[in-house]
Amino acid sequence: MTLTSTSYTRRYYDEHVAAGLDYAVYGDWQRDYGRWFVDALGLRGRVLLDVGCACGALAHGFEEAGAVLCHGVDLCEHMIQAGRNRWPTLRLDVCDCVNLHLFNDATFDAIHSAQVAEHWQPHLVPCIFLELRRAIRMGGLFFCCMDTVELFQRQGRDMLREDPTHVCIRPLAWWDEQAEANGWQRDVDAQSALREHPRSYIGRYDWDYRCWRAT
Repeated sequence: MTLTSTSYTRRYYDEHVAAGLDYAVYGDWQRDYGRWFVDALGLRGRVLLDVGCACGALAHGFEEAGAVLCHGVDLCEHMIQAGRNRWPTLRLDVCDCVNLHLFNDATFDAIHSAQVAEHWQPHLVPCIFLELRRAIRMGGLFFCCMDTVELFQRQGRDMLREDPTHVCIRPLAWWDEQAEANGWQRDVDAQSALREHPRSYIGRYDWDYRCWRAT
């Protein structure tokens, strides 16, 4: 099915379900992802934020894996409500990561974002990095898995056939420049820990990703 929605409404969710991606599904894949991520980065007992959490399946997985508290934010009200209905104790909110007004400074130990950054408006990326930096504690880790120019080239993908909300396809070097100009430093040790973990999802899939530390 061709994805046509350009806004984050129920139609956006329904189109993805029809295309085979249901963000409300929770099973072994989501559970094992949570265990891998929390274990590889030593996040048991830590406070996490999942940016672009959809229905909250991964946030639920992080809490099951031992994160003491996990908040999820997303722009799609329909998906947030679906997640609240399924996991009533999970902390899910409709919120834009360019203005995390729900959270105080230095609230989180780590921030997770998977297949979300490609949706950000390019001119807002510096503001988003600054806002994420405000919300995380000094030395906190930001994991970001995103579609990039390099990934498109490796996979032979064509922007004309992509989700029209993917408006920020940029090279990895561009992402590093944006991060480093706005309070972050690349953490290659954390990236290695994720890649080399026995249950690593990095080795299982062709993903581009970065880990940055708040400086």
